[in-house]
Formats: sequence, structure tokens, C-alpha cells
Amino acid sequence: MELIKMKCPSCNADLELNPALKEAFCVYCGSKILLAGMESTNALGQPVADEHLVEMLKTTGPLLTRNSELTATLNKKNTQLQTAQRKLAGIRIPLINNDQLDFFKPEHEKLYLLIFILGAVWATICMFIPYVGFLLTLFLFAPAAVAMFFLYKGTRNKQIYLQTIAKTQQEISSIQRELNANKETLSKYNLEAIPAKYRSGKIFNFFAEVLSDQRATNVSQAINLYENELRNQKMEAMQQKQLEKIEQLTRENAAIKAELNRRQ
Repeated sequence: MELIKMKCPSCNADLELNPALKEAFCVYCGSKILLAGMESTNALGQPVADEHLVEMLKTTGPLLTRNSELTATLNKKNTQLQTAQRKLAGIRIPLINNDQLDFFKPEHEKLYLLIFILGAVWATICMFIPYVGFLLTLFLFAPAAVAMFFLYKGTRNKQIYLQTIAKTQQEISSIQRELNANKETLSKYNLEAIPAKYRSGKIFNFFAEVLSDQRATNVSQAINLYENELRNQKMEAMQQKQLEKIEQLTRENAAIKAELNRRQ
């Protein structure tokens, strides 16, 4: 009998285990390892699905489904994080060395806004001073107002991006912790009893269902049922497309006949 080669989920030691066993223990650290058999028999000697295999599928199926959802969410969060980091790096004042001068500190936000408001009040007063007041407003306040607004807006955006980055990093850490916990749980089971092609939450749930209701008694039979289900779904999809095409042609022919009758 060929032994199963796997690593201990606790100490990562290389092990060779008998696939006929329901459970085993690591010879190095003593950790318990659950193994799933392929088929058992009942009291009458009739083949039935191994309960350890069904238990493994029912436990690991939802975890694999959850991992797929978490991985998709993690990819989105990483994209959001990279976008926020790029936007944060893009907050700069042109024509100066932004690495030496940091104008966009959160504590400066209120100061920039206050300067802008005071400048607007001063410009309003100067507007009533003939000639000189108008020129001062035009040539001094206008550039200063643009600069103050740019500084205020940049500081505000930097604060928003920093908060977004911090929140996204926390969400990413939470997702990674859950993925690691799920991975640790999955490592306690002998998933090699299932071919790699079929190791997904959806398929595991299907296998657990057909094994539980005795439509299959081992993994090979469950795989055959799954492949038949896929073929049936493909056939139904093809038939549906053909029906839709026939309906479309019927409508087009009806429209053509109606147009011919109208012309006659």
C-alpha cells in the first residue's frame, strides 16, 4: 500500500501515513491528524460513504468557499490601498522639493483656511480703496488665495488618504488573519484524498451532499456525478441559447412579413 506523504500541521515535519487510517499522530510532536478514507461498508457489508470523508468535506467545503471570497476581497483591498498610496504621493507643490518641505501636515489645515478667510476679508476692504486697493487685490491677493486654497485642499486630501490607508491596512490584516486561521484548519485534513482539480468549496459541498444521501459511496463516484452534472448544465445552456435564437429568428421573420404586407 502506497503511503501518503504530508507535513505535520503543527511542527511541519515530513510524515508518511497509511491512507487506510482514520486518524494518525505525528511521531515528532504528537499532534492528532485527521485522515479521510475513501469508502467503508455497513453492517451488511454494503459499501457506504466513509463518515470521516463526509465530515472532512462538510468542514473544509465552507472554508474553501470562504477563502475564495476572502481572496477576492483581499485583491480589491490591495488595489484600493495602492490607489490611495499613489494619490497620497501625488499631493505635491510644483517647482519645489517636497521631500524637504512638508506643507501638508494635518495640523496646518485650519491655519491655511484661516489665512484664506482673513485674506478674503482684507481683499474685500481693499476693493473700496481707489486704484491702489484694486491693484493690490489683483496682484497680491489672487496668487496668495490660489496658494492658500491649494495648501488647504492638499492638506485635507492628505488627511483623508492617510485615514483611508490606515483603515484599508487594518481590513487587509483582518482578512489575512482569517485566511491564515482557515489555512491552519485545512492543514489538519488530508485534502490529497481529492484530486487537485476538484478542491473548491462549491465542489466539496456537492461531494458532501451526494455522499451523505448515498448517491455515491466514494470520491470517484462523486466525481462522476459532478462531471455528469456539468455536462447536463452545458447541454441545458446550449438548448436555451438555441431556443433564444429560434425565438429571435421568429420575431425577425414576423417583422419582415409585416413589412411586406404593409407595402402590398
